[in-house]
Amino acid sequence: MVNSLSIQNPSQLFASQKVFSGIELNTPFQQKVKVLVLHQTNEQTTSQDLDLLHKILAAAKLQPNDFTLQNLDTDTLSLQQITAQFQPEVVLIFSNLKYTLGKNLQLPLYETVSLQGIKILRSAPLQMLHTKPEYKKQLWNALQALFNV
Repeated sequence: MVNSLSIQNPSQLFASQKVFSGIELNTPFQQKVKVLVLHQTNEQTTSQDLDLLHKILAAAKLQPNDFTLQNLDTDTLSLQQITAQFQPEVVLIFSNLKYTLGKNLQLPLYETVSLQGIKILRSAPLQMLHTKPEYKKQLWNALQALFNV
């Protein structure tokens, strides 16, 4: 013998349940950004570094809502994670480590590399740009070519 339950008005069964539609989830896995900025640091990015970053990106004709900044303290983000999490068009990396995105991906300084439809540019860390004008100049030249400015 099979136990069964007969529901007389199935359309009324969940009448008190609220139904939501058109909800946009704002989770880190669904953030689409034009430019993802990765900064290799063990500490919070200083206000001086942030000011410099904003000036650099404004000169490249980017608005504050065009980019997202992530601090990296170890090799924790892979290209696959970046693609899944942020879906960026461009990744700017401020790091001394040429293997910032993994041990098998060597990124040269101030050269744009295209991988999986994403343009990646690595620069010296923001702290070094304050003291070394030649690094700023190399970064600016690379950004001009990257963003056609």
